[in-house]
Amino acid sequence: MYRIRGLIVILAMICLCRCTNKQVKLTVGLSGNQLFKVGDQVCTKEEALVYATAQKKLIEDAYGNGIWKVSTEDIRVEDYVKNSLKDFLAQEKCIHQMAIDHSIVLAQQEELLARSCANQYMEELTENEKSQLKITDEQITKIYEEYILVQKVESELTKDKVAQISDNDARVMQANVLKLDKSDDNKKLAQTVLKRVQSGEKFEELAKRYTKLEEVSQKISRNQYETEFDEVAFTLTDGQISNIIETDSAYYIISCIKSYDKEATKAHKAEMEQTNKKEVFDSIYKEYVDKLNAQFNGSVWNDLNLEDIPLLEKADFFKIYNTLVEQ
Repeated sequence: MYRIRGLIVILAMICLCRCTNKQVKLTVGLSGNQLFKVGDQVCTKEEALVYATAQKKLIEDAYGNGIWKVSTEDIRVEDYVKNSLKDFLAQEKCIHQMAIDHSIVLAQQEELLARSCANQYMEELTENEKSQLKITDEQITKIYEEYILVQKVESELTKDKVAQISDNDARVMQANVLKLDKSDDNKKLAQTVLKRVQSGEKFEELAKRYTKLEEVSQKISRNQYETEFDEVAFTLTDGQISNIIETDSAYYIISCIKSYDKEATKAHKAEMEQTNKKEVFDSIYKEYVDKLNAQFNGSVWNDLNLEDIPLLEKADFFKIYNTLVEQ
C-alpha cells in the first residue's frame, strides 16, 4: 500500500520555495515547443523536463515506478504531480519576470555557481539521457541562472519591508509542564500536585504521572499556549515553579528549567523572520501576478507523461544545486 500522504509531503518539499498563496492564471494560446509564456518569460518543454525528471527521481526512489498508476480518492498521482509542476514552473517564470522588472541581477559569484551546477549536471548525464532530454550546455546554464535568480528575488524585494524581531519576542525556554483538562476534580489534583512539590517531591515525576501532554519536557515559545500561560511562563527564572495557571480549557503548572535557550531562540527567530518575509513577499507577488499576462500550451503539456520520461541514473537538478551552494 502506497503512503499517499507521505508522497504529498515530498512534493511539497520540492515546491516549497515557490509556494505562494496566489497562482498564475494561464490561458491557452501558445504553439510549438513552448509550454508557458508568463509576461515575456517562456518555459520550453526541455526546461520542464529538467524539473520533471528531478521530481520523478525523488518520487520513484521513495515509492517505486508503480506509483504513477496509483490514484487517491480525488486524483491520479501523476495528475497531482503534473499540476504541482505546472504551478511551480508558472511561478518560477512569474518571479523571474519580477526580477527583470525590478532590475535584480545575478552577482558574478552567482553566475559562477550557475555554470558550475550546469557543468556537473551535464557531466552526470549519460549520452542516452542527453539525447532524450535534448538539453544543451547553454540551456541548462540558463535554467540554473534563472533558478538562482528566483531565489534572490524574495530577499531583494523584502529586505527593507520586514519588521525586525527581537530576541525577547523569539525567546524559547525549556520547562517541564503539567497540563490537566479543566474540571473540578482536576483543579483539586493540580492543587495537590503543587502542595506535594512544595513539600519536596520532584515535579517532573508527578507531571509525568498526571499530565495530558505527550511529553512533560517542552521547548516553549510565545503563542504556543494560551495568553494566560505565556504571561506566567516568560516571567519564570531558572529552577522556579509557577503557581496553578488557569485558562479557559486547562490547568497548568510550569517548572522552568532554562528561561533562555540560546540555540533554540536563534533557530526560532530565523523561522519567524522567514515567515514574515514570506508574508510580505506574497503580498507583493499577488499584486504583481494579477496584472500579468500568461499563456499555456495545453497540447504539449498533455503529451508529457511522467511515467515515460527518463529516470536519470545520477543527474539531479536540485541535489546538485543544494550541494554546490553550500560549498
